[in-house]
Amino acid sequence: MNLLDRIKILMGASLIAVSTAFTVSCGDNLTEDSYYTFTGEMLSDYLQNPDHDFTQFAEIVKRAGKMDLFSAYGTYTCLAPTNDAVNAYLAEHGYTSIDQIPTEICDTIVCTSVFANGIYSTVDFSGVTSTSSPNMLNNYLQIDEVMDDIDEHGDTIFTYKFNESGAIILSMANDSVENGMVHPVDAVIMASAGEIPDLMAKDSTISIYSMALRACGIDRKLRLLKDPSWDWDAHIDREGLYHSDNHDNFCHVPEERRYGFIAFMVPDSIVREKLGLAPTDGMDVAMQKLYEYAASHYANDNITKKYASTEAGMADLEDERNPLNRMMAYHVLPFNTTREMLTTICTIDTRLVNPVEWYRTMDEMSTMKIEMLKLRSSYDTDPDANLNDIFINRNFGDKVKSTQVQRGARIATMAGIKNAAANGRYFYIDDIIAYDDVTKEKVFNTRMRVDLYDLFPELFSNNIRKQDTWTYYATTDKTKGIPAENFIFPIGYLDHVDMNADGDFIYQGARNWYWSYEGDEFNLRSDNNSYDITFRLPTVPTGTYQVRMGFCLIPSRGIGQFYLDGKPQGIPLDMRSNDDTWAAKYGWKALNSYSAAQQEDKEAMKKNLHNQGWYHGGGSIFAMAGSGHKDGQLSSKGDVFCNQHRTIRRVIASNMLLNEEEVHTMRIKSVLALGGAELMIDYLEIVPKSVYAVDTDGEGEDDN
Repeated sequence: MNLLDRIKILMGASLIAVSTAFTVSCGDNLTEDSYYTFTGEMLSDYLQNPDHDFTQFAEIVKRAGKMDLFSAYGTYTCLAPTNDAVNAYLAEHGYTSIDQIPTEICDTIVCTSVFANGIYSTVDFSGVTSTSSPNMLNNYLQIDEVMDDIDEHGDTIFTYKFNESGAIILSMANDSVENGMVHPVDAVIMASAGEIPDLMAKDSTISIYSMALRACGIDRKLRLLKDPSWDWDAHIDREGLYHSDNHDNFCHVPEERRYGFIAFMVPDSIVREKLGLAPTDGMDVAMQKLYEYAASHYANDNITKKYASTEAGMADLEDERNPLNRMMAYHVLPFNTTREMLTTICTIDTRLVNPVEWYRTMDEMSTMKIEMLKLRSSYDTDPDANLNDIFINRNFGDKVKSTQVQRGARIATMAGIKNAAANGRYFYIDDIIAYDDVTKEKVFNTRMRVDLYDLFPELFSNNIRKQDTWTYYATTDKTKGIPAENFIFPIGYLDHVDMNADGDFIYQGARNWYWSYEGDEFNLRSDNNSYDITFRLPTVPTGTYQVRMGFCLIPSRGIGQFYLDGKPQGIPLDMRSNDDTWAAKYGWKALNSYSAAQQEDKEAMKKNLHNQGWYHGGGSIFAMAGSGHKDGQLSSKGDVFCNQHRTIRRVIASNMLLNEEEVHTMRIKSVLALGGAELMIDYLEIVPKSVYAVDTDGEGEDDN
């Protein structure tokens, strides 16, 4: 599908849904000029056309050297300031003409205002607090809904304001050009300011947490922007078409290696109440109480350095083994993304499970659970929780024992707060969090299903990870058509990953019709029949675990040997089978093939399969089927993973001791990779013995 065809689809879809989706206020009505228009011009022509109102901005684009870029095919969304908006900017900054604006500032203005990675209509700005993708500066823009007008029914119409500066002029919005979309704005949009520690320091409502981050030296670690040693040109020869199953995908090499951070900050009012601080207690008392709180929660932690007194601990806060240092580092994720991107519903049946991710924090020997609330258990009566809220370390569910319930901390939306910096963002949470004994016992005593992208923060900070798309495009010309969502990672790009030079490590972006959990997958391949990769596993509480891997059986796959902590695990895994003989060999049957009266037969079949080291795919995972995947919606259920043998889980190791004080690794080495045969890595499951080894008298692991 070419770009023009896609724009026409967007136009048609908007005419169907525009009465409910364009504005965010209940009862808002659209006027005729709110619909998409199509100009037939390139973005460059559109901006320079005197019949429009952007000739001043066009001059800024020329000074930035971007006009030729905007005359080429691509997918651009431009938040273009009108001539009046640019003239107001000139007056405010003391310029008498565009020529007086320094070239680098012109470049910043243009790159702040343009997204070069997709077409976004006003519908895409509705109901969110920041853009879903970064602009050409690789920064996300804060979005605030502000009043625009009152319609004839007396209802308020809202528009969208970016970075507390330019707001979309709705009467001129959604102009489709040949290579993108234009939205006029009433002011020049300001770039995201500074680095995340500076932004947080300006917020007086989080002064205690900001001080704690500085005292522990963590703020200095949050100032990284970009790896200057990353040389894209040195790896450009790796870009190209790579065959996968029955199609070719174009794979990009990431152009930059940017860093990013998300800080979860507890407001002073909550900290003071939690710690029992008096209104007259100053920052010195608050810091001491916060240290004592951390010391009590990490008292049994073997990593945390023990101090004889609070005074001794307060004098050594920059030690990464200090309890307050560990607790504050646990409040920071080492990547940058939006609140909405912390989880995804792609391929997940939210009637059965809540979307969950497991991330390593800045305290490297710890893991954080992020969960979006899409369904509630029968006894979850939390008055402060609403559907679509996102929580840290929450544990509710119908099968959760009452002794394991933990409310966790809710991540707030940040309407009206400028919380996005050049290298990250921060969010308020409503409770102090810690990787302590209580969290380990209540939250981590479960089957952890970890999509592999959770392990690599670079995918977020460099806009590689997307939530859901149904497109792939096989072309070597990156200026035409829909951009590929696939990437190949040269050696050294991903932290905690070692790989041989002959191997290719490829990320295929999320498609809701892939036989992949959350729609995306990683592939190992080699033109020389040789790949060998080692990556780090998530940290889990010390205990005995079963480690599984979910993947898809396809004839074009290969064979690989798995290792944990350097030790080979069983025989090599052959991923090539997908016909009925595989199912007959292992006694696999679809879970939905059993009637209510055949439950004993069903459990016997599952037990036999488990004894051979296999598990059905999750019953809460599905792939869109047929042409339905192209609607971009998840309302229609397709191939449920537990009902097709190709979407299977393999036990890599059982009864394995994992120690939270040690780094654990998985290694995968090729046994058969002839002709570029892939080995697929979709997701891992790390399951404690209390879950996978329940005896026959207890309630076994669920099928979801």
